[in-house]
Amino acid sequence: MSAAIAVVGAGPTGTCLVERICANAADLLGWPSLDVHVIDPHPPGGGRVWRHDQPDLLWMNSTAADVTLFTDESVRCEGPIRPGPTLAEWLGCDPGGFASRPAQNGYLSHVFRQAVATAPRGVRVHVHAARAVDLAEVTASRFAVNGRDALRFGTRDRRRLRGRFVGLVFQDALTSFDPLRTVGDEIAEVLATHDVVPRAARREGRGGGARG
Repeated sequence: MSAAIAVVGAGPTGTCLVERICANAADLLGWPSLDVHVIDPHPPGGGRVWRHDQPDLLWMNSTAADVTLFTDESVRCEGPIRPGPTLAEWLGCDPGGFASRPAQNGYLSHVFRQAVATAPRGVRVHVHAARAVDLAEVTASRFAVNGRDALRFGTRDRRRLRGRFVGLVFQDALTSFDPLRTVGDEIAEVLATHDVVPRAARREGRGGGARG
């Protein structure tokens, strides 16, 4: 059995989601196969805002030492800690200096590639250089999920389908996760609710963080 996740938007937030999914997949998955589809017309990592084709005269407003997407000992996280360089360490520049936006693009692209490279066996990340423009109702006469027609599902079967096989999380902070809880904790709650992992195996606080 396989599952699929779509991440719409491949900027820093989408990159953090991909990194945490890949970091936690081996412990949380109840199936051997997961496909992560990353959808953005701009290259992953920087996305549209931190795209490479910007003048070097445009600088960041955070010092290079304060910018990182990797987890370290300062992150309250029961998921795997995967440390990595700050922007200053990656560039080899003055920690108190300010990097250009194109330099930040290079760093974010590195974080995305590193997350994909360390994904466990069975997890595949697919990058789609496209734009998601709509969420449309299914108009086909049949929608197969594991060989069954989901259009004929009753209420109970549809509830089992949602969260376990199909889910939607917006990257807009007002419509996505609870800011008072870690991303991993909310994902673990969904997995436990739909019996993807036993409730006893649920780990409080699983997730990650980012600075900058």
